[in-house]
Amino acid sequence: MTLPLSDDLKRRIYHWYTTEKNVTMEDCAQRAGCSVGSVAKVMKNVRDFGTVSNPLSKHTG
Repeated sequence: MTLPLSDDLKRRIYHWYTTEKNVTMEDCAQRAGCSVGSVAKVMKNVRDFGTVSNPLSKHTG
């Protein structure tokens, strides 16, 4: 299992996707070294919760 993305990296992904012209989720994923699904999840969290991380998720371990 891969490590979760840091909140700092999630904020950078959000910034890249929303401020740079003609940037796709694929571009952001490649730049961040993560999957397209991770980028989509960051954008969904911002849309649903107004923050890059899901405040309802529970960290286990």
